[in-house]
Amino acid sequence: MNLNLPNEVNDFVKGLVAQGRFNSEEDAIVEGIKLLMGREQLRGEIQKGVKQLDAGEFYEEEAVFNEVNAEIDKLEAEQQGSYEHAATPVFCGIERRPQTDRSIHCPR
Repeated sequence: MNLNLPNEVNDFVKGLVAQGRFNSEEDAIVEGIKLLMGREQLRGEIQKGVKQLDAGEFYEEEAVFNEVNAEIDKLEAEQQGSYEHAATPVFCGIERRPQTDRSIHCPR
């Protein structure tokens, strides 16, 4: 494939190679295309999430945190008998969150 790039783009790519950020102009172009592919995939995932929200397919924040807290309680009870001695229990890097009135909608 031969590409005719605008001067501005061509100079930019050559500059990236000159700076040692890429081994070749082709490597720089391939990386740019991969980034574009990732962006398009992300757009698709966002659109999918919007459709799920529109269809009512989401969890309320309180329900999610209640489920997570129940799982933390269960795991901590299994591991150490009780978590009551800890001021702010943390399990596997997940900190118990206080109840809030915000709603976070998570696709199922």
